[in-house]
Amino acid sequence: MIVAAAVAVIAWGALAFGAVYPWAFTPLLVSCALVGTLGVFLHRSRPFARSSRAAVLALVMVLVVGLLQLVPLPATVLRSLSPSTHAFLQDYDMAYALAVAEGGLPESGGLVPGSASHAISLAPRATLLGLAFLGAYTLFLAGLLRALSASRVR
Repeated sequence: MIVAAAVAVIAWGALAFGAVYPWAFTPLLVSCALVGTLGVFLHRSRPFARSSRAAVLALVMVLVVGLLQLVPLPATVLRSLSPSTHAFLQDYDMAYALAVAEGGLPESGGLVPGSASHAISLAPRATLLGLAFLGAYTLFLAGLLRALSASRVR
């Protein structure tokens, strides 16, 4: 059942123009996560092989590091951790540049000193979308690894 669902999900991704449009990749991500979750829970009595466990854990670690890039940091911390990001944002993000120059961000009609902050990621929304892809595909992989090991297919 899980293998048939996985084939259907892969076919959807290929037939929906490579799933590059939101109307195509949103159902693809949801179905990948759903099939993966079902595969993990329906075959939970079977342990992961050592190499499979290492691959899934490595992907989870990449996901965690990606999430850390989304944490908003004060401008002073951002400048010390990633000087290039700080310089880029000062040149291309007017709100960030003004907040740094004035010592804060405009909030409720005034400037709050020291409140200029930004994530290390230059485009946090795009990073979040990429992490959603990584998370859904990692779940998909984990579910397939469990399902295929349960059916003894190698």
